[in-house]
Amino acid sequence: MNVVNFNLSNVRCFEGEHQFNLAPLTFLIGENSTGKSTLLGCMQALSDFIGYKNRRTHMQTLDFNCAPYELGSFSDVVRKRENDQEICLKLGFSFAVGTKDEVMSLGFELYERETGSEPVVRMICMEFEEGEIVWEFQHSASRELNDNLLPDLDLERCEGKKKFLLSTHLNRDEPLQPFLWSGSFLDTILMKILTKVSASDIEVKILGELRKFIKLVSDKQFQSEDEDWSLFSNPIFPPYGDLNFSSLAPIRFKPKRTFDPYLNIEVPEGSEVPTALINLFRTNPNRWDQLRNRLEEFGQSSGLFESINVSPLGHSKSGPFQLKFKIRKGPEVNLIDVGYGVSQILPILGRVLNPTVSAGSTLLMQQPELHLHPRGQAELSSLLVTMCKKYSCKFIVETHSDYMIDRARIEIIKGNIKPEDVSLIYLEPNGDKVEVYNVGFDRGANFVGLPSGYREFFQKETFQLFGIED
Repeated sequence: MNVVNFNLSNVRCFEGEHQFNLAPLTFLIGENSTGKSTLLGCMQALSDFIGYKNRRTHMQTLDFNCAPYELGSFSDVVRKRENDQEICLKLGFSFAVGTKDEVMSLGFELYERETGSEPVVRMICMEFEEGEIVWEFQHSASRELNDNLLPDLDLERCEGKKKFLLSTHLNRDEPLQPFLWSGSFLDTILMKILTKVSASDIEVKILGELRKFIKLVSDKQFQSEDEDWSLFSNPIFPPYGDLNFSSLAPIRFKPKRTFDPYLNIEVPEGSEVPTALINLFRTNPNRWDQLRNRLEEFGQSSGLFESINVSPLGHSKSGPFQLKFKIRKGPEVNLIDVGYGVSQILPILGRVLNPTVSAGSTLLMQQPELHLHPRGQAELSSLLVTMCKKYSCKFIVETHSDYMIDRARIEIIKGNIKPEDVSLIYLEPNGDKVEVYNVGFDRGANFVGLPSGYREFFQKETFQLFGIED
């Protein structure tokens, strides 16, 4: 199962409905304040709500302030309403099952709550090729209705397809209950539909698609087939299917001369990576050697460092330690004494080079090129291509780096990645809103669907450099 699209409607600068085409390697580009972080924040919020994090925390509403994003309250996130209309926001994922020709979607409609700052889910839509299931939530002031979660059901035919419309009563202003992803919820839908259908071919197909959807969303847990790549002793957040999104912040952890091995929880700044390295060094020397070799391979190709070592200070497993690097054949020095780019790329490498965490999930990366020389930016792009091709990892990269995009195009020309496995989403400002362009690549790595405004600024600068005026 691959996430092929993300859809949103009426979010800040995104007026109306927009679709964002996703590939194993997706670049998100645009000028400042064109909604890149907003888009990533909405992806992370919806993933947390319907994915693995919801199972862990019993999250009952979408959190638009999940680290590293701070999008504010629902009224801050939704595009400002006109003519005093009710505020509505739509978010959804589309999945390709087997092939990209077989796609099913899961979407949510959120409305402003009468009291409080968080939204209420008013509708859930599950759409398949054969039909769709729409579940509406009717909010009532009566608390007695809260115990009656069995939905009513209507069956409609729309353009030759089946549309199952379900309705459930909940208390007014209560958040959506976490029962949605329990077996009882899914069984209830199937039970109610089975009482209405006539077992026609199209109805049998949509029930089959629903079961497939349930299996993929609820039960699929990634298991690494390559034990050599299980590099960390305690994988953080074992991912569930492709609904597991995680984020890396643009500013990552601050380098230290000495670390304490306390933090072993995944955080957007990547501060847990040094602890993961020392744990691997102390508990599994063979896997540490494998990881160190891969880190050093990237360090040498990018020109960032020649070697890396962890240096425990004492014999206690809970004792402090240092990270040592050798730069250009020189002596080993402490992490804090090398260029800032090394400390900023280390959390990225710690996540990317561990498919036990990243395979089957999607890593959202904000400006990974910060503090990197162009050579390092290009090599990072090649590394992402390798991980996509070899280990089915997926990345959405918010970037301002031409070097990363150009290197990905070179990798397409070399045949190291298919052109359809690379996507570019370009956000172009247009007054108080943003236009969305989904750009692809052909086999010659040429842009497909590129708008005329792309790189207009750079072209003007080049013309002025040669003395050519508009």
